[in-house]
This record gives sequence, C-alpha cells and structure tokens, in this order.
Amino acid sequence: MKFKTLIIGAGNKGAIADSPGTGNESKFLSYAHAIKEHPGFELIGFVDSDISKTVKATKIYGGWGAENIKFIEHEHINIDVAIVSAPDETHYEILKRLANYPLKLIICEKPICTNLEEAREIVKLYKSINIPLMADYTRRFIPHWQEAKAEIDSEKAGKFLKGYCYFNRNWLHTASHFIDLALWFNGNMDNIIIQEVPTDYRWVFQWGMFYEREFYSEHAVNFNKNPNVDSIYDKHLYYVIDNAFEFLEGRQKLLCTGENAVRALEECYKFMEVSKWNERTQILK
Repeated sequence: MKFKTLIIGAGNKGAIADSPGTGNESKFLSYAHAIKEHPGFELIGFVDSDISKTVKATKIYGGWGAENIKFIEHEHINIDVAIVSAPDETHYEILKRLANYPLKLIICEKPICTNLEEAREIVKLYKSINIPLMADYTRRFIPHWQEAKAEIDSEKAGKFLKGYCYFNRNWLHTASHFIDLALWFNGNMDNIIIQEVPTDYRWVFQWGMFYEREFYSEHAVNFNKNPNVDSIYDKHLYYVIDNAFEFLEGRQKLLCTGENAVRALEECYKFMEVSKWNERTQILK
C-alpha cells in the first residue's frame, strides 16, 4: 500500500533543496525527494501561498499545486499523510485546518508552533481526534546520534558532566534542536549552558555534551560544518519518511512525537526567560 502524501510548503525543505541543478541531487534534503524515492508513499501534490513555488515543485516532482488547503475539499482528494514544511509562524493555523481531515499521520517541521500554549493546544487536539503528530527534530532520526544515544543508555559513555550550546538564528528555530537532543540524551537540562551569539553570520550552531568517557559535539559557523559529522545528514529526510512508513505499517514507534516537540518548547521558553533576565540585569549594571 502506498500512502498518499500532501506537502504544505514548497520551498527549500519542501521541494527545492536537492532539486536538479543544486548539486545536492544525490541527497535527501527535501521532503518531496524523500517521498518520491520511498516505495511506501505517493506524492499527490503541494500547497503553498506562493503559487510560483508550487509550479516549480510540480515541474520537478509531478502532482498538482494549489495556493490553499481548501483545494483538496473542492476536488474531493483523499490524503493519508500531510507534511507541514511551511514557515514556522504558519504552523498553528495549518495544523488547526488539517485537523478537519481523516489523516493517518501528520509530519511537522520544528517548532510545531512558535507559541507554547498553541503548541500544547495542537498536541491536545490531535490526541483527542487520534491523529498521530510527528515532529522533525533532525538528530533523533540520524543513525550516528542514535548510536550515541545507545552508548549513553548503556552507560558506556559514563556519567553526564556538562553541556553547552552556542547559536544564532532564533531560539525556537535553532536552539530548540539542541534542547530536544539534550532531553533525548539525558531526560533533563541539568548542567547545560545555552547562549545566543549576536552575530551577522548566516548560521552559528555549536554544541557539546561531556560524559565521563565520551564527548559528543557538532559545530557549524557560516555553513562551514564539521566534516566528521556533516555527511551523516545527507539522508536525513529519507530517515524521517522511513520511520513514518514503519510506524504506519505498525512496525515502529515514531522517533519524535508532538509531545517531544512540546517538551523541547517548554525548556526553550525557560532558557529564553533566563536569557531575557540576564540581558535586563546587564542593562541595569
């Protein structure tokens, strides 16, 4: 059985990041590429408020394109899976709308909502209507970090000592990646420092987790990534889609759920409040 899939958001992660001419054709950096290559799914179309993006996406991957989700109502189109890869601030309204359809699964980019209370509301809503909600916190799906998690769980890594993260490009959009990873690894945020770096670099994301016998880390500044771990992300979205398929077939649990995403947001908001308090304190000094 192939699960009919709709992608909402036809930009880079939805369709374009690994399209012909990008140099990334052999990678899985877009949901469209992953869906088209996976034997368990059928890509039926795209929705994006920028119709030029849907036109471009459908030329590459086929299917239909529309500016509004209502299109599937007008055309009486059945879908099994919806993927939300639209801008962060649009997630809440999109997820509210999708709750009206008898879907088997929704996959949503992080953060599932930019407002914590809205995120809690969405997770509660989907639980009440029994539609599974999957979140894409990248590292949970990557074999490299799954092996690290296994070392931690087996106590091979030893006792956790300290952790840190430096980032730019927004707490919710970037820092929450590390927060989710730390929660996944340790279950809490004890002995961890997170600081925003006020730079104009395109991207800062550096983190490390010290254990008695192991050290796990990653760094990226201005897209100059750590060559030891960079390539492990080449199949990231295929791993996401494959976990979704195995879940739908009843063989696996979702590796990252809506509940996981809310927990990451809760901790993110705590750090944000501390950060604001520190900024105010510095101003008063």
